[in-house]
Amino acid sequence: MITARSVRKSLHCTGKEQESTPCHFPGHDIEGAKMRGRLSWGVVVALTVMMLAIVSACSRYGHDLPGMHTPIFPPGTDDGVGEDKNWWSCKFKIAWPHERKADFTVDLLLAHAVAAPALLDHRQDIAAWRFHRRASEDEAGHQFSLIFFAGAETAASLYAQVDENRILKEALEDGLVEKRIIDDIGSPHQSHIGDTSDESWSEDLQNNWPSFIMGVSALWLGLIDDSFAGVPADYADVDELLGQYAQTEEKIDEIWRKEGDHAFFHHLYAIFGYNPLLMRF
Repeated sequence: MITARSVRKSLHCTGKEQESTPCHFPGHDIEGAKMRGRLSWGVVVALTVMMLAIVSACSRYGHDLPGMHTPIFPPGTDDGVGEDKNWWSCKFKIAWPHERKADFTVDLLLAHAVAAPALLDHRQDIAAWRFHRRASEDEAGHQFSLIFFAGAETAASLYAQVDENRILKEALEDGLVEKRIIDDIGSPHQSHIGDTSDESWSEDLQNNWPSFIMGVSALWLGLIDDSFAGVPADYADVDELLGQYAQTEEKIDEIWRKEGDHAFFHHLYAIFGYNPLLMRF
């Protein structure tokens, strides 16, 4: 049974319990991250403040973080985490009857209850990571993805842990998730830090954007995790658990709607010197 207490398990959750229950996850604490490009001191300070805030949030629940450091700079391709690194993806195709709107609540379940425990368990060997969400009326359909920069051995281990996750197994059995899609471990092909950035961007932006989107993904995951603090109910199955994630989604949507302009857009505007930009959606 999934309980609110298990959802709020500390960083020291291990073994099968960790594989099948959500945990508090310090998304910014990834070993081996180093700068390849040059960032202004303003960006460095902003990233530092954001990361320390996330660590502080974890400490409220008594988490002990011995030996963990806060990376500031984006990783290079030779920063010595033990293996030659490449970008890897773990995608989940989510059931989407097209007569209905896509149910984005499932994304939260996959991020918090499936991806986060695996990321936490491999944090020492992952240099960068991010989430990707999409839903279009095409062959790919509704997908949630974990994308990470690590060695092949780490990727294989993370994939194996995801496959053993009890919540994912139940979601697949119930038809909530149609399938899990992973890369071929024997055929890595994206070995540069900027390889998954938009190819239309400048090279400097491609190389440094992974740090930005990793921070955004960690913040979003932290908001999900915080919403489970103080939840008393027990959850017998994935459908019940989805009900809590639906409430969480509503809360995060409200934060985005009411506070996002200042928390995100205003501060980005300030970091880049209040300069105008061309914007399209």
